[in-house]
Amino acid sequence: MRFVEGAFDAASKTVSIPIERSLALFGEPNAYIVGGELSGSFVIGGRHGSGELRFSEGAPEPVIWSALSVGIGLGADYGRVIMLVYGLDRREDVFGTYASLGGSAHFLAGANATILASSRARIVLISSGLGLRFSGDLSRIRIEPAGEPEILRPPGKICGSPADCPPPARP
Repeated sequence: MRFVEGAFDAASKTVSIPIERSLALFGEPNAYIVGGELSGSFVIGGRHGSGELRFSEGAPEPVIWSALSVGIGLGADYGRVIMLVYGLDRREDVFGTYASLGGSAHFLAGANATILASSRARIVLISSGLGLRFSGDLSRIRIEPAGEPEILRPPGKICGSPADCPPPARP
């Protein structure tokens, strides 16, 4: 367990560099997405993640993302993700499909950063992960709302005790 914690600590320190550069290039983000993802590739690759879209005001909104990539790739990893979102005019502008050219290489622990851009927003996707991975690829990533969490609602009438409930109607 100490090895895993040490690997994530090392990756976290590495992640601070692209975050600092992103802030220097683009300034403060409008929003950010924090979550985790699983990715893998063998020529054709994929990634799937989930997290929360957060603004300075308002409640976090659950989001999911998925990607399909083609290129040179071998390996798999699981990691933490932060996406810094810039240039939003409206909340829903973050959702959609982005193209990216990227790559990663790590043995056991590593980190990478990718810039995603569309006419509506720019996103700096920064991930740190555990696994064995070597890839260089062209990918399409889609970010979308995860939907509302299911809310369990009680039936219309709840009796405090069985004596308070009317007997069931007999046919």
